[in-house]
Amino acid sequence: MEPYECDALLRQSFLEQFGEDCKMIENTKGMALRNDTVVDEDRNTADQQWIACKESKKRCSLKKTGSSPCVRCRRQEADWQRIERRPDITQITPFFSGPGLYGGGRQIKTIHTYWAHPIEFKHLSSARSPCHFCTDFRYGIFGLGPKEVDVIQYRDGEKFEEMGNGHRSKGCEATRMCVHCSLNRLHISRCKIHIFAPLGTRSKANLDYYAGQVIAPEWVPLLKTATYPTCSLCVHAAFWRRCVSQKFNKLGQKLSPADGKDKGCGLVLCDLCHTRIKEAAARSDSDGIRADADFLFPESLLHIAFSTSFLAMDGGND
Repeated sequence: MEPYECDALLRQSFLEQFGEDCKMIENTKGMALRNDTVVDEDRNTADQQWIACKESKKRCSLKKTGSSPCVRCRRQEADWQRIERRPDITQITPFFSGPGLYGGGRQIKTIHTYWAHPIEFKHLSSARSPCHFCTDFRYGIFGLGPKEVDVIQYRDGEKFEEMGNGHRSKGCEATRMCVHCSLNRLHISRCKIHIFAPLGTRSKANLDYYAGQVIAPEWVPLLKTATYPTCSLCVHAAFWRRCVSQKFNKLGQKLSPADGKDKGCGLVLCDLCHTRIKEAAARSDSDGIRADADFLFPESLLHIAFSTSFLAMDGGND
């Protein structure tokens, strides 16, 4: 599995199958319509009438027979001028409801993304449809690779629909995140106190091996975990964990003081990110920010997908 490319054969196979399926479509009526003779005169005369009949308020046979002129006008040698009635033109609702907007509160926008949209944040994993973030630890770091994608955003803002130039167009499945992975990230986002403790031990040999796992050109075999846990914000190995005492677990269930003491929220950091957070300094994209770091912050698609009441719970220390 390539981290940045999806198999082009999937697209070719789809197009070939699509062509074969189109050949099997029953189109007899369509062919008959295409080959039929189209007259140059409208034969529907239900809304047509001769002027003389209309002025004398008499029945006009033109409505029934379509013959010109009508019986009454021919007998009385009346003026053979026909009234042409055109159908009323109804007001057509504009397709766009505003600048950059589709009708019904849908907006077209271009986004920078690593995912195949729409993202499912409440996925129930199965053997045939696993969570992408659980399948390989590198998926959260790199996603499917950066891409500028035109999408439709709906009024609620919860999901995007790709318009044909995204990862879906290359054969990738829509990104799936299981409830477990979603709640882990939401739990981290609710914790606001920065108290950290060292995590694990380190050695040069293991660090080199970790680096090889991260930058492997192919994800074969799939790795659910690496030699070291990965920093929650970037690609480097984590050696610090947030150890704030918790009042609630990730499910929103209240914890006893003993169970919540120094439990932490799940945030782990590398040395550089730990220093930056302690100094309240932001990291730039050039520092190797991981693709899913955005899900840790408010107003992300993940946060919008879950209820505001759940996100409002206090997850801080006692």
